[in-house]
Amino acid sequence: MKRFLCAFLLICVLFCPLALFTSCGNDTVFSLGPYEIKEDHYRYLASIYNRQILASNGMESASYDTPLSESGMTVGSMIDLMYTDKFLTNVFTLLYSQLLFDIYSLEMPQTMVDTINENVETVIGYYGGFSEQMFDQNAKVYGFTAKTLREVYTMQMKQTLVIEHLYGKDGEKIEKEKLDEIFEKNFFCFQTIVINNKYKFVTETNDKGETVDVIESLTEYEMQERNDIIDDLTNLFIDPDENYTYKVIDPSMTYEELYARYSDDKAYPQGCYTPYPSTATGQNAITAAALLKENDVARVIARRNFTQGGTFEIGGEKVTINAGDYFEYGYVFVKRLPITEGAYDMERYKDFFKDFKETSTATLFSEHLANFEANESSYELIDHNIAQDMPLSSVAPNNMDYNLIYGILSGKGESETK
Repeated sequence: MKRFLCAFLLICVLFCPLALFTSCGNDTVFSLGPYEIKEDHYRYLASIYNRQILASNGMESASYDTPLSESGMTVGSMIDLMYTDKFLTNVFTLLYSQLLFDIYSLEMPQTMVDTINENVETVIGYYGGFSEQMFDQNAKVYGFTAKTLREVYTMQMKQTLVIEHLYGKDGEKIEKEKLDEIFEKNFFCFQTIVINNKYKFVTETNDKGETVDVIESLTEYEMQERNDIIDDLTNLFIDPDENYTYKVIDPSMTYEELYARYSDDKAYPQGCYTPYPSTATGQNAITAAALLKENDVARVIARRNFTQGGTFEIGGEKVTINAGDYFEYGYVFVKRLPITEGAYDMERYKDFFKDFKETSTATLFSEHLANFEANESSYELIDHNIAQDMPLSSVAPNNMDYNLIYGILSGKGESETK
């Protein structure tokens, strides 16, 4: 089965699955000549991927049955629908990396072999009381063993070595012209005037003597003034009427001057950079900006999303909010700006390009694999028709070695069985 390897999401971290089902065997899920992804590898990779998805969406405590208020889907169905293709790309990338490791005649230093063994022993220490047999027994219900960890960790280390061989440890082998090309093709710049007509942040001192920002509802006068500004900006940038009478703003002011005077968010006066969204749909500033021509302005509803539930005061009323809910608090007037050449390497834009070298490496590696698969590979990727019966939502999120990878557990050598 030939598969075009696109949208590569680099996996250089360790993986581990706690599947919701068990298997009587350990059949091959995908193969590439002599290289294989077995069932236990697949479930292991899926478990870490699912844990990352939940963490990135602020849903660590959610179950797969938890409904999503906006879409009507459950967390599990959302994961299957939105993330399966990316996950499979990751799996195929890992598989092809094993072939490239041998083609490039690379070798794994003994220090890396030692690191793999130390990592596995650490996991066994926490979850098996230093007994591999006990660890395997504890992990059996999830469909993997300590042997799985060693094999997957080794595959991932080989992938890392292939990438370093091609691009360097920190992308230092990538030519500037190629970085410029990636930047200009994948990033755009925008600015937002945020007008909040519901609340404001006020600095207060709590009972512990700490200075904190708290949400306070706007007064009736403040709300009216903010609504007048919204009306003025709408007429100026969105739906002009020559007979309109401006109530607050001076229409001769530029967008930049209006931003400096009225925006409730002035964190980045130089503008914001972001990759193009995968789909230019939805009602938020980024997707709106992606559809604009340079120097055009759009208006979208301002929303505050909640990753944790609680009781909040909104517009003078106390409201109970569930995780995943949002409320509207005004409008965003977003302007598409021209990009600045070499912005990815400028100090004033550093907040937007912290992972630029890493993502550029991932982009180039994805392109490299696609070309290799189409023109050079002597093996064909074979789907053994097992993955279709193992959706991501059938694999529980990893809470074992994931915790060690991201430093959630501290210390080494303590026994903690689950």
